[in-house]
Amino acid sequence: MNTNQAKNITQVSPDDVVEVEDLDDFVRHLSGWHASRVAQLQHMIQMPEGITMITGGEGTDQPEATVLMQGEMLAGFKAGVELALMQLGTLPFSAELTDDTEH
Repeated sequence: MNTNQAKNITQVSPDDVVEVEDLDDFVRHLSGWHASRVAQLQHMIQMPEGITMITGGEGTDQPEATVLMQGEMLAGFKAGVELALMQLGTLPFSAELTDDTEH
């Protein structure tokens, strides 16, 4: 991994920062973030053969490229998405949140 890649991974945009008021608020944000990422990946796993995907380009150190998703390329992509879903898994906690209307 080169320095630019490492920098891109660790940089946080101000738009990515969410202020939380308390633990309930934190758990709501974390659960929502997790659910949206899992839903996006589950959608991607349904990608049909023949779709094109654009990679690289602005904000990366790679040139923009168009990839035709078919055959082994599609199978490899779906395997990667499956691995990502396995890594995200189920959140390793449960919480009883207070109702916001009680405050």
